[in-house]
Amino acid sequence: MKYKELEKEIQNLNITYSTHFKVVNDGQFVSICVNDQNYANFENNVSYCVDLLGLGFPNLEDHLRHDLLKIAYEFAQTPIEKRKLEQKYYISLKLTVANSERFLFKFSGDINSLAWGRKNGGHTEFTQSEIDYIKKKFNTDLSDFNIEEVQE
Repeated sequence: MKYKELEKEIQNLNITYSTHFKVVNDGQFVSICVNDQNYANFENNVSYCVDLLGLGFPNLEDHLRHDLLKIAYEFAQTPIEKRKLEQKYYISLKLTVANSERFLFKFSGDINSLAWGRKNGGHTEFTQSEIDYIKKKFNTDLSDFNIEEVQE
């Protein structure tokens, strides 16, 4: 389970139980908490390890505690390298005006069908493996292009 998937699962839990849990990642730990009360803590560099001994967890309603434990277990068993989202990038021509909204995009989401479109038009985010594929397929180093990280 990736960090974003953990956040989505916790949002679903909030909807189901009318709770206000949030996921906090401080770089060293990932915590599931409400205000200052932690209910589950995970070390960012240790898999198969979750701390549920906080005062709040045992006091949760049985069904909520069960569902939170299920989510925590799934996240804890995810290998560290698979928890992280793969960085994505925008690709634009260096020669275009700085405020241009034109970016390379995958027509119909297909990496083999590239075209120019608007940044907010969808399919404009590329993974590093897709960028490497483009370089190889078109025999280019993409030096005429700006490659900028997508900010989450």
